[in-house]
Amino acid sequence: MRLINVILFKKFAIMKGLCALAFALLSVVSSAQLTTWQYAVPVDITENSGSNLTNWQVPITFDTQTPIGSGKMKLDGGDIRFAEDIAGVSLLNYWVESGLNTTTTKLWVSIPSISASSTITVYLFYGESTATSLSTLSIFNGPHSSTDSVSGGTSGGAANCQRGFRFTVNEDVLITHFGKSDPLGTEARYVTLFDYLSQNIVEQYQVSAGVTGVYNYDILNQAFWVNQGDDYVLALHSVTASYYFGTSSQIGQHFTYTEMKYCNSCNENTFPISTLPNYHYGYPDLLYYTRNQVSSQPTAVTGAEVRLNALEIADVAICSGDSATLNLLVNDSTGGLIPPFTFLWTPSSNLSCTTCQYPVASPTVTTTYTVVVTDSVGTLDSAEVIVTVSSALPIAGAGNDTTICEGNSVTLNGSGGVTYLWSPVTGLNDSSLANAIATPIVTTTYTLTAINGCGTDTDDMILTVNPLPVVSSTDTAICPGDSVQLLATGGVTYQWSPGASLSDSTIANPIASPMVTTVYMINVISGAGCVSLDSLTVSVDSVQQIIAATSKDTICPNDSVQLNVLACEPYMDDFESGPGAWVSTSLWHLETTLSNSPTTSWTYNTGSPNYNYDTGTNSGLLTSGTIDLTGSQPMDTTWLIFMGYYQTETIGTTYDQRWIQISTNGGPFVNYVQLSGETMLTWHQHQYDISSFNGNNIQLRFSFNSIDGVLNNYWGWSIDDVEVSCNGIDTNLAFSWTPTTGLSDPNINNPVATPTVTTTYIVSASIGSCSSTDSVTVYVDTSNSISIDPVTSFCVNDSVQLSVSGTPGQPDTSTWTYAWTPANTLTDSSAAAPMAFPVVNTTYQVTVDNVCGTYTDTLTIVVNPVPTANAGLDTSFCYGLDVQLTASGGVTYLWSPATNLSCTACDKTTANPPLDMMYYVEAFDSIGCSSMDSVFVEVNGVPITATADPIAICGSNDSTQLDLNNCSNNIFFDDFETGNYNQWNTGVSYTYNVVNTTAANGTYSLEQNGSGGFYGGLNYTFTPDTPDYISVYMNPQQNSTYNGYFCVGDAAITSNYGIIFLYTNQNNFRLYANGTTEHNTPS
Repeated sequence: MRLINVILFKKFAIMKGLCALAFALLSVVSSAQLTTWQYAVPVDITENSGSNLTNWQVPITFDTQTPIGSGKMKLDGGDIRFAEDIAGVSLLNYWVESGLNTTTTKLWVSIPSISASSTITVYLFYGESTATSLSTLSIFNGPHSSTDSVSGGTSGGAANCQRGFRFTVNEDVLITHFGKSDPLGTEARYVTLFDYLSQNIVEQYQVSAGVTGVYNYDILNQAFWVNQGDDYVLALHSVTASYYFGTSSQIGQHFTYTEMKYCNSCNENTFPISTLPNYHYGYPDLLYYTRNQVSSQPTAVTGAEVRLNALEIADVAICSGDSATLNLLVNDSTGGLIPPFTFLWTPSSNLSCTTCQYPVASPTVTTTYTVVVTDSVGTLDSAEVIVTVSSALPIAGAGNDTTICEGNSVTLNGSGGVTYLWSPVTGLNDSSLANAIATPIVTTTYTLTAINGCGTDTDDMILTVNPLPVVSSTDTAICPGDSVQLLATGGVTYQWSPGASLSDSTIANPIASPMVTTVYMINVISGAGCVSLDSLTVSVDSVQQIIAATSKDTICPNDSVQLNVLACEPYMDDFESGPGAWVSTSLWHLETTLSNSPTTSWTYNTGSPNYNYDTGTNSGLLTSGTIDLTGSQPMDTTWLIFMGYYQTETIGTTYDQRWIQISTNGGPFVNYVQLSGETMLTWHQHQYDISSFNGNNIQLRFSFNSIDGVLNNYWGWSIDDVEVSCNGIDTNLAFSWTPTTGLSDPNINNPVATPTVTTTYIVSASIGSCSSTDSVTVYVDTSNSISIDPVTSFCVNDSVQLSVSGTPGQPDTSTWTYAWTPANTLTDSSAAAPMAFPVVNTTYQVTVDNVCGTYTDTLTIVVNPVPTANAGLDTSFCYGLDVQLTASGGVTYLWSPATNLSCTACDKTTANPPLDMMYYVEAFDSIGCSSMDSVFVEVNGVPITATADPIAICGSNDSTQLDLNNCSNNIFFDDFETGNYNQWNTGVSYTYNVVNTTAANGTYSLEQNGSGGFYGGLNYTFTPDTPDYISVYMNPQQNSTYNGYFCVGDAAITSNYGIIFLYTNQNNFRLYANGTTEHNTPS
């Protein structure tokens, strides 16, 4: 048994309930139009008035948001279709009113007929990505004119007077167009529809210019309905809002005229009589559609979405006497059918069974079988399969040999079989069709294989392809007054147009001498009758002055540079050099506390620290100088780029009034774009395409306006790094660079140059005999070198930053690499400027690599020892005298502090401090290395002023605590010198000067805390074995007192000198501190 299977999928009805079975069986006999649509929704339409209706418009509300969101329906709804049956055989006209991609999309469908009080089911289809919309207003009745297009007048006129008419709507109408007729028909006019009761504008549209006294209509952006019984006023007015209207007794048959109107709420006179002289005879109009009317309109209810193409079955071909199994595939996973299924095949003749899925068919003649599949919930689908019966072998017929012109197509005429296969498949739309469409580009022999159930046969046909004539010339440009020869080949007849500027419009190669840019059309016919239509453009243009530029001026012999030809200079300003050509008003000023580039921006505010931009005029303008875009071509892209930083009191257009305004060729400034809503208090880059200003001189203006007048401290608006790009060069020009040595291409506008010596390149840009030249020099530096910057002196334990200078050929240091040795005394051996800390004499070497080569230098750092400073032994003198201090170990010296010294920059100095003092000397050698030493100067016999509160009288082996003006706890002395407290002898007095060596970032204290002593700092217990008194000198700039302790080093609080002394009286010991009572000797 021979079975020939050709896959041809078909889909038909999916319905709910057995009542649809007969409908489905009838539908499958016609050819479906929506075979590639994937989804259908049943729509039940019910007639409610008791009347038989024909050609009726029915509204349907449908959720398109869900299928669009899931990718089932096209975003524009272009795949929406309606049909009377689920097979998509009988399509219905429809209109998409509004709400696409919402849950309440308003659709209208035109129903051919519906019986009184009955319900019919139609189907809404979608799910075809290649479909385009067939939505049409033609389902409604119309269009109609509101004035029946009354003839317009051609004279008269009265300014500033409104003209219109009031009318009542007799039934719901759909308004789609506004129109007008007026004596000045060549001007655009506004047509406005007012709601009479609310006096609100319902719709307003500026109708385009037309012809004087002739109606001109424009379609509205969105059609809209007006309701029966509502009152409206339709008015005509000019751009400056002066209304006018002429008289007419005509009104649309679906409206009732009420009166003529001056304005929306006042009468002019009784229509159609006008008492105003010199009024314009102008008429507004609107076009509208109506729907059929009945006492109770039909209603529509949508059902559930169903997936189409659930059934697949292939047509088969058999030889007479043979059989074939009908292989029915049910795609329940994609089709939405729920198993189990039942099957019903018709007709039943010559089938092995009629209720199984795979019956065997043995027809004696070609038969179409239909199967209806019912799933477990009653959903139906059907499909058909054709079993073709042949009684003999096929006789293939490929058709006659044919000739076509290149680019054309021809339908092949295959015959003799049931199924077919053409080869080769090249140039065919479908090689399995008997009537495949062939579009080969060369002559091709096609072989047809014809197949039926009895066997196969083949036949050939030759499809000859004749070449088209060719237009050899391409688009070109010439200078005014020049000529150029055009050329076409391959034809026997030629026709160029326009021919006025051609030497001969009927030859293959005419001379063209246009005075303006011209598009020439050519129609060429070959000897085989093939026609070629083509065009070319001859541009007539002069050459503007060009500017030769380079990406960098100086390179090394191994480097390259980009040359370029510009027609204008780009504009840039970072405001680092002051205002330049910018002019500001009101509160604009150069701001240095905030900028995007290093230092300066232009800012609108009152300045630090208030930034109150609601001051003064509340507005300000910042205007640039003239920016030349005359060299930019219309096709070039010109960008305005700038950085902006702002703060206003709220986000939005009400308080955020920041505008970019542009003036063209000295004209008025117009708003170009408003900025609003970007994140505040951060820099933003703004970029706008201003290519529409190419070919002109422009000025930019930044306008800031804070309109509420409430005083608020906000930053305002800062502008920085303004740039206007310049791409303007006509790349159609002929470019020539000389010399050509080292150029990637000397005939383009932007070659790459790699010269080995300094070279001046000359570039010429030309159109025909017009040309412009410029030159640019690329300097090649062959004397490239580097050197490590010298280190003049270096002392042991110091560090120094190394750096490299010189001319290594490539100014872009970001691509340099560095290698320093030795690395063990460097912070980073690969850094450009590492820190060095050698401890012995060291020679450093650096190797710098870049595209120009490798460069090396060395530097030896001599590590010098430091001198040994000697300030002499600690010394003392009597109060009121002086003592000489002598330093040694250096060449020069510097004493500190300078208080009570005869000199500071000397080796010998005389000191006479009033109190004990520690002096320091820094000794320098001849190269600047230094060290420091100190000497303590004790002053004997200093008058003492002290009190104690309370006075503590202590017995033998007892101790007491110093109590000073409520000091804080946990404060201690830091790091006393040895010898000042542990070698005291009875009867010997000592004075100690506390010096804060940590620059006052520590806290010092003296505490006498019982017999155990203080746990930090001065750790000494006052006992009967202590000296007569102890004096401690505190630097007044570092003193403060807290909670019973004497504190040193707290920079926030200062106090007077603190003097502490201890003396004996009748074998008792008394401790005094910080007061006004003088005690020169113990008593």
